[in-house]
Amino acid sequence: EVLTSDGTDIAWAAASSGADITIIDQTSDQTKNGNTTMVATELTFAAAACAEYGIKAVVKFSTNSTPDIKFDFTAPTNATGVTTSSGLNSSGTFAMIAHGNAFGTDIAHGGQNGTSQARIDTILTTTCAGDFTLNFAQNTSNASDTKVLIGSYMLVSRLCT
Repeated sequence: EVLTSDGTDIAWAAASSGADITIIDQTSDQTKNGNTTMVATELTFAAAACAEYGIKAVVKFSTNSTPDIKFDFTAPTNATGVTTSSGLNSSGTFAMIAHGNAFGTDIAHGGQNGTSQARIDTILTTTCAGDFTLNFAQNTSNASDTKVLIGSYMLVSRLCT
């Protein structure tokens, strides 16, 4: 399946034959203390100019309940897109966390003193080539570790050129 968009909402649809699909894996844990956004260096890809992508990120993370975790994306210059995220909210309940967020807008997920995961679906339309990167940090600065864990991944589907 690939993501599709009508410009406001996103949905999954059957992939056409010959679809260009790439899996990008997080191969080691990455730790952050503090709420200044940091790049999740392994969860990135080089986007081509004048292309459209459907991206599904499944981010496994560990954090205490105080710092929580927040995500955002860095996209190529002039890129547009829609982001939807689901996972635990700050109350520890599974929920739709964000819908229709622009790139660079923080998406906060709750921490439950253990390991959890977030699913982030995105449509990206580029005019310029450049890197598309998942970023993360603590939502509230705290001395305890917040980690993006090995086994996190991005599934990238090039929808059209």
